[in-house]
Amino acid sequence: MPDDTPILGLPLILPAQAQKHVTHNEALRLLDILVQLTVLDRDLTTPPAVPAEGDRYIVAANPTGAWAGQDGRIAAFWGGIWLFIIPREGWTARVTDEDVTVTVTNGLWLRTDSPPETLPRLGIGTAPDTTNRLSVVSPASLFSHAGTDHRMVLNKAAAGDTASILLQAGFSGRAEIGLAGNNDLSVKVSGDGTAFATGLTMQASGAVTLPQGLTVGGDTTLSGATTLSGATTLTGPVTLAGNVTGAALQANVQDGTAGKLLVTGAFGLGSTSAPLIANLDATTTLSGTWRTVDVSTTGTWPPVATNAATRLGILTVLRPDAAFILQRWLQTDTATEWTRRNAGAGWSTWSRSLPVTGTVAMAAGQPTGAVIQRGSTANGDFIRFADGTQICTFSLNIGPINLASGAIFQGSVNAIWTFPAAFAVAPVVSGLPASTGAWLTAAAPSLTAISLRGCAATSQASAIAASLMAVGRWV
Repeated sequence: MPDDTPILGLPLILPAQAQKHVTHNEALRLLDILVQLTVLDRDLTTPPAVPAEGDRYIVAANPTGAWAGQDGRIAAFWGGIWLFIIPREGWTARVTDEDVTVTVTNGLWLRTDSPPETLPRLGIGTAPDTTNRLSVVSPASLFSHAGTDHRMVLNKAAAGDTASILLQAGFSGRAEIGLAGNNDLSVKVSGDGTAFATGLTMQASGAVTLPQGLTVGGDTTLSGATTLSGATTLTGPVTLAGNVTGAALQANVQDGTAGKLLVTGAFGLGSTSAPLIANLDATTTLSGTWRTVDVSTTGTWPPVATNAATRLGILTVLRPDAAFILQRWLQTDTATEWTRRNAGAGWSTWSRSLPVTGTVAMAAGQPTGAVIQRGSTANGDFIRFADGTQICTFSLNIGPINLASGAIFQGSVNAIWTFPAAFAVAPVVSGLPASTGAWLTAAAPSLTAISLRGCAATSQASAIAASLMAVGRWV
């Protein structure tokens, strides 16, 4: 005869058994525990601190304390101690805190009743808790459409609350997507599960902010308003379909702050009107192209700019380094070019860039025309240099030298050479007759001509030509 009943495992009174009341009372106690089995909770791993007599629980996995090693068993507090009963296949219990019915199936307590429309919490493959009221342990989860669409909604109470999806690794947060503390969509990441950095924020207007910067390796098209406030690396071709604004641009066309993008007209580039320069002599002017205007621009002007009406022009500033400055000024009216330099000890005088050939000119002691001017008339050829030098040449017929004058002979008339270009002061004239033994005499030259006569030791009956040269200054 067995010692226990086969279904509930109640102890049996054996024949001739002494103290039969002990066995009888044990059976009654088990009946009291198991009949109409109702437990208070099935999620606890640690026994309650102050249990009431007759309290019953289903012990959760990995219990500790007085429940250690009693996973899945029925724990009943009876007579001041915990009693543990191993459930058998098919036993059923009502869990009061969840208001659900569970049954032992293949050694596990599984819910077997039909769930109501409203549940305080639900676990699929795992136990829910007071925070994670819906818990799922599964390789995948499928939410499909009913009809055509399917939408998952996460709602929060107020703007300062959070509605987000938290992605974890080992139950430690690594990325969060959603409305975190405000109504802007944000993407945050973390390396330790505690400190999160915001990588992307999208405002209600649709504007996107990347606080940590951006690295783009492929082609990039930015067609709307775009703000790049952090370090940004764009390694592929970039197409900007809209206007670029913000603190990364120059504050004005003269802003030389390092790292800023140039705007249209920056330092005189890409504009129909270059920026005005206030003072030609300023040593803080940045490299670029500047506009000079009458009395609006002060400083030391080139000699050609003698009055306000002649000061409209373009100034180009070149700076090989912080201490060395080169300036090139192009006058609008004449297209003449002037240059000067400053190596740290002050500005040099203005020098004009001259064409090699053309018409020479001088103003205030400075050349303002070409370097060399060459010309010719019926009276000969002339050449003028930018420094004021003028040379005239001519082959002049001085006639025969056959008029006796003492022991020599001279020409019968004076030969007049009118210079092909007038001199500013009387030139020095030299000449050489085309005859052996002949020479020339002359009166002092004027600014425009000279009178000469040929002389010879013997009579020269034929007309003689003389090669003449006058050297002086044209200014």
